[in-house]
Amino acid sequence: MRQTRLSMWHSMSHTSCGTILLTRLGPVVNPKILFSGTVRCVRKQSSACDHARRTSLYDLHVTNKGKMVNFAGFLLPVQYGSDGIATSHRHTRSHCSLFDVSHMLQTQIHGADRVDFFESLCTADIKGLPDNGGCLSLFTNGSGGILDDLIVSKTSEGYLYVVSNASRRENDQSLMLKAQEKFQKLNKDVSVEFLEPEERGLVALQGPQAWQV
Repeated sequence: MRQTRLSMWHSMSHTSCGTILLTRLGPVVNPKILFSGTVRCVRKQSSACDHARRTSLYDLHVTNKGKMVNFAGFLLPVQYGSDGIATSHRHTRSHCSLFDVSHMLQTQIHGADRVDFFESLCTADIKGLPDNGGCLSLFTNGSGGILDDLIVSKTSEGYLYVVSNASRRENDQSLMLKAQEKFQKLNKDVSVEFLEPEERGLVALQGPQAWQV
């Protein structure tokens, strides 16, 4: 099992680039601190963009001239300014880049029985994690089949912090809520809280030099 610090999660992503998740951004970010610049929604995506949700970092992308597209139901930048996608890709593969992944499902698990509860849903040995440590894991069904991949962190603040995929948002929420109901009927102390992407940001620092930042 791989362990990490809560504030900086490091692993090899599916693109073979190092990835670090920097968690728990506040709801208000001043884009002038990091970037300057207007946003364009790609014309082919304009109809979809009209119905997409915005993450808490949307204004940051707007200020940095992000070309916004609908990705998994959220407005996210496909590129910035005059930098092409290929240029950005090569930079990430050779250096590192910061990505808004606030659209991913962020969950907090509270209660005295939170560890037993979440270990019943995934493959992680959460009891064995140190405080503020985390690991990659999988949601599984009753037969051990894989439902989704996730990252779970055991915080020192008395809750588990879980990040799973946006495309499986409704499925993962349903899985956890049904399990919560079963545990509570057994008088177990557990509660599930889903964080709203419009209010809670999440960024990922990806690339071989991410660990140096």
